[in-house]
Amino acid sequence: MLDAVKQVRDTTKEKPAVTIIVTCISVIGTIIVAAIGAVPAIMGRDATIAALQAKNVDLEKQVQDLTPPYTIHGVLRSAPGNKPISDAQLYIADPNNQATLDDNGSFLVRNTFQREYWLVVAEPNGKIQRLLMSPHVPTSETSDVAITWSFDKE
Repeated sequence: MLDAVKQVRDTTKEKPAVTIIVTCISVIGTIIVAAIGAVPAIMGRDATIAALQAKNVDLEKQVQDLTPPYTIHGVLRSAPGNKPISDAQLYIADPNNQATLDDNGSFLVRNTFQREYWLVVAEPNGKIQRLLMSPHVPTSETSDVAITWSFDKE
């Protein structure tokens, strides 16, 4: 093996162009090997960045949907006769967020989130009923009352 090393040294002393060519080939080979390992890693990062950007857009939309103010418009009617109920009290989620009913049973609740709420209907006769309001299912009904609603951005 020492003879082979000595022979390479002797060749490079006699022919400097061979040394330059061998060095260039070594450098190019090193760059190619490094690129073969780096390109998939770079492409993987691009895919990760694209996935994170898509997730960010989705999260921004969710925040926009959840951010108040939304207004809930709705109508409360009797279930058997489909007549407007105007003398009941409506409570959305907590007693401080109360909606009054007009003669047609219509109500309006301002500054809400677009999410599910429990609606409590307190009738003058003392009867209390709970109905679940969902932004995705705009109606709910018990044996006595029926309600329709929509969530609208203010």
